[in-house]
Amino acid sequence: MNETIIQSFLEDFYAYISFEEGQEPNLESFRGLFMDEAVLIEYSDTSKGILSVDNIEHHVYEFEKVFHDYPIIKSKGFNEKEISHTISINGPMAFVESKYLKKYYNGSDYIETVGTNSIHLIWKENTLKIASIGWYEEG
Repeated sequence: MNETIIQSFLEDFYAYISFEEGQEPNLESFRGLFMDEAVLIEYSDTSKGILSVDNIEHHVYEFEKVFHDYPIIKSKGFNEKEISHTISINGPMAFVESKYLKKYYNGSDYIETVGTNSIHLIWKENTLKIASIGWYEEG
């Protein structure tokens, strides 16, 4: 494992969940980036201590549900793009702090938010897998 491999992994991570108008995300490939036991933590309001802990199967289900319940998002596209990252490698493990810009249309406005993914990666069976990820969006 090295920074080049991790950078390529991050490019795939964001590419799999992003899509243009009328397209769909590549959720099967996205799911494949995670260990089966991976933990996903979303901090929705740290001032109130609100967070949700999930697994990859339920997270993908929720992603699909948003597109089903709000088809305008799917019809207009959804984009998450990395804007910066830091990588720390320790043997077969790595920690990545990845800042991203998210853009989508909610039916009345184009929304842009900046967030941070805190990702723990494991080198397992000659491939990188996400062991855990936590994220928070800055308003």
